[in-house]
Amino acid sequence: MRGLMGRLLASLREGVAGAWQYLVVRVLTGALAATLAIAVPLIVTRHGDDPVPTAGRETAAASPSPSEAAASSSGPPPVEVPVSSDEPTDLPTVPVGTEPATSAPRTTKAAPSPTAGGALYKLLYVDAQGRAARLNPCASVSYRINPANAPSRAEEDIAEAVRRVSVATGIPFTYAGESTAAPVKNRGTDPTLLFAFASAPQTDLLDGWSGVDVKWTQTANGPVIVGGTIVLDAAKLNAMAPGFVSGVSRGALLMHELGHVAGLADSTRADDVMYGRVTESKEEPIYSTVDRAGLKALGKSAGCLAG
Repeated sequence: MRGLMGRLLASLREGVAGAWQYLVVRVLTGALAATLAIAVPLIVTRHGDDPVPTAGRETAAASPSPSEAAASSSGPPPVEVPVSSDEPTDLPTVPVGTEPATSAPRTTKAAPSPTAGGALYKLLYVDAQGRAARLNPCASVSYRINPANAPSRAEEDIAEAVRRVSVATGIPFTYAGESTAAPVKNRGTDPTLLFAFASAPQTDLLDGWSGVDVKWTQTANGPVIVGGTIVLDAAKLNAMAPGFVSGVSRGALLMHELGHVAGLADSTRADDVMYGRVTESKEEPIYSTVDRAGLKALGKSAGCLAG
């Protein structure tokens, strides 16, 4: 009996020990699992990734910044390129024809073409083939001065005006001395160009402050200007400032009339020397961009003409 009881007690002790060991293992295993369950999300989150959501859990994506949203929707941001405001100032042009200064009929009109600023210069005369009347740039233009009624410095002012139109056209001019020729229409072509100072009874060319008469002849190469007369009103000389100054100056009037002799008609732009009305300039008269474009087109760059 005692032997049986001893065996039962021994078995019970072994069972309790085993159960205790099992309980300890389960507790340790549960604690480890709990520890791992806590540690693993912390490690993953530390790398910036969101743990896998459980059922019923919602996650929201981060809102992009305005710049990022723009970049993702329309690609890289545009690059701004500065635009130059410079614009070119002297381009070759073909002007509009106008009524001739003489009685010769105008038969056609040249095609208009704007300068850099969009303005047009005008021709004195074009023939049926659209060729402009102009001086022969390969021959020197001789000019004379009628000294009657001429004010002081008249020769100097004429010489400077001639120099300026020569520079603008590339056409040479030669002073041939004084003349007694009257500044009237149909005086002929000797000298080629005549400058004079006269009052209305002495000339039929005056139209306000000054007047001009231009002669041309038709050739196989187009109309060639063969003569011209420029006259300033002697009765208004006192109201004209000598030289090339602001206001109404002899220099400005001479430059204007020489533009006609070169083949230009009146302009409608107040900034041009070729403007059709006398204005009081606020500064020294100079040929404008439009004036220079027209004079260049009628000058040396257009080529020689046979007389």
